[in-house]
Amino acid sequence: MTYRKATIEGDPDPYTGPSPTDYNVALQEFSRAAAKGHLQAKHKLAMLYSSGVEVSKKEGKTSVAVTQSCTNALRYYKSIADGGETISRRNRAAWKQYNGGDYESSLRNYLATAETGSETGQVNAAFLLEQGHCLGMTRDSCTRASVRLWRAAARQGNLEACLRVGDYYYYGRMKKARD
Repeated sequence: MTYRKATIEGDPDPYTGPSPTDYNVALQEFSRAAAKGHLQAKHKLAMLYSSGVEVSKKEGKTSVAVTQSCTNALRYYKSIADGGETISRRNRAAWKQYNGGDYESSLRNYLATAETGSETGQVNAAFLLEQGHCLGMTRDSCTRASVRLWRAAARQGNLEACLRVGDYYYYGRMKKARD
């Protein structure tokens, strides 16, 4: 029940909190702002989706205003984390190092961001490991590390990573790594 309607009907406690319609409008507006990169809007959306919202009705019943969605919450939280200054700075440094031919330093920076959950870091570190830049690891360890990172990126929905993991098993490269 909106404030205006409650006061017209003469309810002694006119404001009962946001209605499901209010939450729908909030979700639409937060989504528009988040699409343009607004950090606080992304955070509010993540919070709303992480727990969902139920609104009490007069009869004591509840109505779902925002359905809980761990997938949506994770997407917004990840977007906030990926846009963080430290991660993006390290990814930029790694990219510059890669373009400058300093593959070992590039790999170290990509590995650092990969361990924070950065999909960009995971994909690029996996690629560099796959290319043989192993930071002193054995070829077997390097292959396993590469597949671990490809899998992590695949779990985040990266299609190239899904293909690479499948290729490792299809072409028997994981078996060779175990032997």
